[in-house]
Amino acid sequence: MSVGLRVPATYIGNDPEQAKAFAKLHGPHLIAKAFQPNLWVEHGVARTTWTTRITVDQLNDEGFGVTANLIQAWVEKDLEVRVIVVGDDAFAVRIDAHSDAARIDFRSDYDAVTYQLIGLPERPMRAASVHGSHGAAVRSLRLRGHTVRRLDFL
Repeated sequence: MSVGLRVPATYIGNDPEQAKAFAKLHGPHLIAKAFQPNLWVEHGVARTTWTTRITVDQLNDEGFGVTANLIQAWVEKDLEVRVIVVGDDAFAVRIDAHSDAARIDFRSDYDAVTYQLIGLPERPMRAASVHGSHGAAVRSLRLRGHTVRRLDFL
């Protein structure tokens, strides 16, 4: 079902040559994202994988071909919005990042972000109500862009 949100150019796969072709079309600013949270403990500290900016050279890494990778064109942003849906109610929270790390993935530097409850135009709110609505009681949608009227789906 189309709800009218823009989605950044995305590559999913493990072929370094295809990934490099994608990067030539949509780079040089790219990000790598995990399909799901990767959690581990290192020296007694819990760690996880955040969204990370990458370069075309990193697509040559030996590990690239081992498993599927999710690479996207970087979307410049002035703000990020998390839409949380509980039942039939949707809430939008504006997230402003105040560090380089938080601008890439706000979860990586919670001390450098501020939050504000906001209203959203109808299109993103409709997307949030549809996204993952197959019986889930709680779901969320991540958006980023320059204004609340111009957001991309992440």
